[in-house]
Amino acid sequence: SGSAGDVPNWVRNNLKPDYQQVSKETDAILLYSDTQIDYDRGELTLKEKRLFKIVKIDGIRYAAMVLRVDEDTDVDDVEGFRLSASGELLNKWKRKDIKRTGFNENFYDDAKQVFAKFEGVEIGDYIAYEYEQEYKPFFKQRTPIFQNYIEIAHKQVTVPPGARCLLLNDTNSIVQNQGNKWFVNNVPAAADEPLDPPLLERVPMLAITFAENDQSWETLSRDMWAKYNKVEGLSSETLAELQGLLAITDKKEFILKTMEMV
Repeated sequence: SGSAGDVPNWVRNNLKPDYQQVSKETDAILLYSDTQIDYDRGELTLKEKRLFKIVKIDGIRYAAMVLRVDEDTDVDDVEGFRLSASGELLNKWKRKDIKRTGFNENFYDDAKQVFAKFEGVEIGDYIAYEYEQEYKPFFKQRTPIFQNYIEIAHKQVTVPPGARCLLLNDTNSIVQNQGNKWFVNNVPAAADEPLDPPLLERVPMLAITFAENDQSWETLSRDMWAKYNKVEGLSSETLAELQGLLAITDKKEFILKTMEMV
């Protein structure tokens, strides 16, 4: 719990109590999402703000924040707020609420997750959180999507100067662009129909690359994934032998070096 003054303006200003829901199927509404992207000498910084309204019992899963991280990732300035349907502040995340746990185990990374969630969430509650994340992107790319399985009232992504962007799958022209900002308003929840392709092949997304060469985004992406898939196809014994021969202990450096060789 806390005082009303503990709630930042970006949350208060986007509660949208008069918002008219358009998707009957949605479990929650993403009322506001703001992603600020900066890139400098191989390091990507994301500043994220997200505000949800829970409209069905299954939407309570959006009361949790899960961020995948590794040894090259820093997550700072995490804050979370739970408000009632009337806008009263009910809970704030404290430092002890933000945990780091294992994510999975594989050859390629030592991934962990930063995890926090609110308990006792009810239909009608608002859930808001923000954080800053710094990491070194494996392929120097980022691909935010503009439609998902919940309704989106407003989502915006601001890219750094010099980033190359390619808008994909926007068949209904819902994504708008003003300078370095890309955004959508009032996007219904995506639904799966029989024989539909996977979600990421049919929803609008912004392909952003920070590569320093002059290669086009399409060519760069195709070449990098082809190399990555070749490395993935090698047996664990071969990979272990190569790692010993190359004398590279850092797993990301090893994978990237192997990709240069295939």
